Amino acid sequence: MTVTGMPCRHAVAAIWFMATNGQRVGALESLFDPVYSIGRWKEVYAFKINPINGKALWLKSEVPIKITPPKHHKQVGRPKKVRNRSAVEMEDEGSSKKKGRLSKKNMKGVCGKCGNTRHNRRTCKGQGEKRKD
Repeated sequence: MTVTGMPCRHAVAAIWFMATNGQRVGALESLFDPVYSIGRWKEVYAFKINPINGKALWLKSEVPIKITPPKHHKQVGRPKKVRNRSAVEMEDEGSSKKKGRLSKKNMKGVCGKCGNTRHNRRTCKGQGEKRKD
């Protein structure tokens, strides 16, 4: 038996094994605490519980209660990369096409070494003059 009043799974397995092999187990009700009996369950739930009225009909408390917000503490870990935006900013952003970022759709790439288009510094093979910085 365990502390809860019900036999543990090992005890249940042993009882099952004994019962299937024809050994005398005794009354199963004697193995469980009376709290788990059907009679006790019926006693507990015999009373009718009426629903309560809505919040508007509750009695007003005479104790003054002021709920304060919890104290702020710095969160653990790396901070967020982008801040949370307000509803006004989100509406403004939704109406514009850019949505806060510039597009590189029609831009031509320029090489950092020679200044020519259609390639970048990594793929540059010296097709043009050296760039003067």
